[in-house]
Parts: sequence; structure tokens; C-alpha cells
Amino acid sequence: MPHSFTNIPVHAVFGMMLLRKNGVDFEERYIWRILPPASRAGRRYAAPIPTACAMGFPLPPASRATRGQTPAPASRADFASTLIALFGGAKKQDSASKHHKAAPFRTLYPWQLGGDILQRMKQHRRSFIKAAAASAAGVMLVKPESVYGTPANSAIAIGIVGCGGRGLYIGNYFLQHTDAKIVALHDPFTDRLEEAQKRFQASGIRLYKGLDGYRELVNSALDAVVIESPPYYHPQQAEAAVQAGKHVFLAKPVAVDAPGARSIAASADKAQGKLSFLVDFQTRAQPVFQESARRVHEGAIGAPVCGQVFYHTGRLRARNIPNETADQTRLRNWMFDKALSGDVIVEQHIHVLDVANWYLKAHPLKAYGTGGRKARTDVGDCWDHFLCTYWYPDDVRIQFSSSQFLKGFHDMCIRLYGTGGTVDSHYGAAVNITGDKPWKGTEKDDTFNGGAIANVKAFVESLTTGKLVNNGAQGAESTLTSILGRMAAYESRVVTWDEMMKSKTRFEVKLRL
Repeated sequence: MPHSFTNIPVHAVFGMMLLRKNGVDFEERYIWRILPPASRAGRRYAAPIPTACAMGFPLPPASRATRGQTPAPASRADFASTLIALFGGAKKQDSASKHHKAAPFRTLYPWQLGGDILQRMKQHRRSFIKAAAASAAGVMLVKPESVYGTPANSAIAIGIVGCGGRGLYIGNYFLQHTDAKIVALHDPFTDRLEEAQKRFQASGIRLYKGLDGYRELVNSALDAVVIESPPYYHPQQAEAAVQAGKHVFLAKPVAVDAPGARSIAASADKAQGKLSFLVDFQTRAQPVFQESARRVHEGAIGAPVCGQVFYHTGRLRARNIPNETADQTRLRNWMFDKALSGDVIVEQHIHVLDVANWYLKAHPLKAYGTGGRKARTDVGDCWDHFLCTYWYPDDVRIQFSSSQFLKGFHDMCIRLYGTGGTVDSHYGAAVNITGDKPWKGTEKDDTFNGGAIANVKAFVESLTTGKLVNNGAQGAESTLTSILGRMAAYESRVVTWDEMMKSKTRFEVKLRL
């Protein structure tokens, strides 16, 4: 019996084939548009169409995901009888194919479509056909690079989950600095969807509304999902995207609690070697910070002893829309909400703690903290300042402080003192090393924009070249570092890394929009 049968809209999908690359079997789909989408808007076809080659190789689960919306279900028996009548039964899997040692694919069976459809068919991918498709018994051979979403054809198709300020910002970079195209948007608010559609100036973008609308988006026809929603939702959205076989570009922090961060680590592990999973930390993408970290790791400051890490900045602007419900206002102002954001130490101040981990090549072993809510009390429930001490391996101690209410001062600093020198690095500003091995890095770095652009470009390049990127585990570790400090501060006691990792405490958010 053939491996898989799927009922697919006739106007969206033409055929597929099974290929071998580097000894691994994989399925390639070829998308054809018979008529412009607008001419058949909303129409689905329930005609049973076999969509698997009668092969003896197992198909990866991720490759079975159907592109496009799923039409009304048809009988699997109909699929089976149709395929057997056309092509005959599949060969049984032998031990060689089971271990990917069999010869490359042997046969590709073409779609058997009526002549009227063939006449209207338009080529949708360049370099797709080299043989005539008029004969129902013909065989079509296609080069591997002619697949959906690779350099040999049209641009990478992305969907954005979360169309607030960051979603618009990152979306613009995908359009300005890569060949990617935005094909789908999700947000709980209609006005944000409309603003995003207007900003991106692209017709035909699919819009998904509601808190659970992202599920439809990740299962629609696209290559990658860009997640720019409130951090509370990141774990479930990333998991859904990976489950649907989509590449993930994820905003920091990856979660708001330890169970959520562990979920992200699991999703990233599941994506390993199959999908790109990139967490957007700008500092790690900047050459000057990369060089600074390299020098620290090679001993430019000697053995690290202690350090100062801080993120001090002004307050953010609240967003209030007349006549909205309390839950709608809460969601719009998620950055002031502990459960939705993880509090300021997790949502925003993670940037500097991430670099501390990077420089020290480790996460902290324990933390003690304090802090409070004293200057900004008019919105939300987040604290406005934190003071923590982190203990790293080799008894390296880091003094951490942060705030989000200041006037007249702003700085994001990672300063590490060693036995032979000091690395003094600032997000968006100077990065230098003084001491026995001085190094003049820069007096000004465009970390915010430059790092985001570099990450966007690296992400798309990984999809087009097949050289996948995955820093999900590192993103989860940095998020957990922030969560460790928050737990210690909330409870005003020493909390160990192991204790935090065992925590089952979850933030719970139930909104009615």
C-alpha cells in the first residue's frame, strides 16, 4: 500500500517526487497554479488525488504536511484504489531502504489530469518542466533545486505571528534585506492586521485573527513562521510551527517560565537537522561582539573574576484604545504584564544576561535577588527595577541591575573584570578591551538594527542554502538565566539553577477578546 494519501486543492498542488540527497530520502513538492487564486477564492475540490509516489522508502513526518488549506476529507479507500489502478502497488520496504542505503529513487509517477486542466495550467516554478506533460503516462524528472522556496524559484514564503511594533519592524527587514515574501499574518487585533497589510503593501496576504489563529497560519502554504507575539505564547506557537514542518524565527525571550523554556528547548531539538530555528539575539550577530567574545575566550582579559552587567532605560509607552475591554487592553499592554511578558528582567533585560553567558561560556549556578515596583505604578504589575547577584562556575560573580523607569540615563553594559584586563561592552555603543592585551573594538555599534538585519539575512540564507541554523537551546538557556534572577528577586532568597530547572510553576493567562 502506498505510504500516504492526501486530499489537496486541485488549483494549488500539481505533484511531488521522492529524492535522495546525501543518503537521506526526502520528498519534494511542486506547486502549480492553474488559475489565479482570486478567480477561485474560497473554492475547494474534494476529488481524490494520490499524492505519494509508490516507493519503498519511508517519508519523513514533516514532509507529509499538506501545503495550503485542507479541503473536505475524501475516502482513503478511494485514494488507495485510484493509485493502485493507475500505478499498481508499492514495493515493500526492505532493510536497505529502512536504513537509507538503497539506491536513489527509481520511479516518479506523474499526475494524471484531464486535458482541459492541462491546457489551462501555468508554470509556477522556473526550470520545472523539461518533458511534455500532455501524456497521462509520461514521467517527469525535476532537479532537486527546483523546489518550493529555494533559490531556483520564487522567494521564501513567510508568515508573521504578532503584528505589533516588533512584528512590523522585523517584517520590513525581511522585505528590505532578503528575497522573502510575506504571505500570511496573524494577530488578535483587526487594526493591527490591517496596519501590517498596509505597511507590507502586498496583495493577497492571508489574514488570521484570534488568539488561536496562529494554528491555521502555521498549517497554511508557507516555508517559515516569524514569531513576534507576547512571550507567554512563544512555546505553544513555536511547537505548532515545528510540528507543521515550518522553519522558526523567534523573538526573545523564548518563554516566561521554566516549563515554557524547557518546551522551547524540546521544539528546537525536534527541529535539529530538519528545520532552522533561530532566536533573534542581536549582539551575537554583530561582528564587534563576536570578536570581543573570541578575545575573551582566548584569554585577552586573563581569568574572569567578577563583573558588572546592567540594563537601565526609560519607561515604555502604554497603549490604550477607547471602548476596548479590560482583557483587550491587557493584551495590548502585554509588556507591563508579568504573565504575558515574564517581567522586565526576562522580556527586555535578557539582552545583557545573554552576553554574560556568552562571554563566560556558561550559565549561572545560583542567584540571589531583590527589587520592586516603586517608580512605575500606574500600569500593569511588572516591577520597575531588579538587583541580583549571579554565581557562575569557577566562583565568578556577576553584579546585575536593571530598571525601566529612568529619565536622563540609558545604558546596556556587559563589563567583565579578569586577572589580565577588562572587557567593557555596551549594546549600541562602545566595545573595547583594556589591560595587558588591549583592543580597540568600536566606539559605536548599531547593535539594534544591524543585529536584527544580520539575523534576518542569516535565517533566509539558511533556508535557501540548506545550511540550517539552530540556536534554540542557547535562547532557552539565556531565558532561564533571566528567570533564575526573577525567582530569586521575587522570593528574596538564593535560588539554584537546578531548583529553577525543576520548577513546574507556570504563568496562566485566560483572556476573552
